Amino acid sequence: MDTQSAQKIESEPAPQPVKDMILVVEDNRVQQMTYKGIFNYGRVLNRFTPIMVSTALEGLTCLTSIQPPMKLPALIILDWELPGMSGLELIQRLKADARWSGIPVIFATSHTGKGEVQQAKSAGAAGFLIKPIKVTALASLVEKVLGLATAPP
Repeated sequence: MDTQSAQKIESEPAPQPVKDMILVVEDNRVQQMTYKGIFNYGRVLNRFTPIMVSTALEGLTCLTSIQPPMKLPALIILDWELPGMSGLELIQRLKADARWSGIPVIFATSHTGKGEVQQAKSAGAAGFLIKPIKVTALASLVEKVLGLATAPP
């Protein structure tokens, strides 16, 4: 290798690590912006790149389009009420399909009834958050669901 090539290799920046994705299925634009802000905060959530879609069908399309070597999302955050197909219907489809059944799902919704929480758990949800979403609550639940160790401050 000549000196010029060696210098070029040494001067190239190291590749940045690819962050794991979290698919957020949320139809409310204000909530989407809130999530984008939340994922830039703290030691837990800034490890992830949020992928925002507005409908359950867009969520399915996004998952279907992921081909190796791309990785599936580490987690899905799902609204309960979505246009065209509810979050409950979407999680039922995801859990029935071997390609996606292993992806943990957290519901984030304004529905506070015990019936919804029980339906979500029965459908395979790993967690349930009530809107408005608090950064600390989301970070704690993501850590718990994904088995992440919290780094000391």
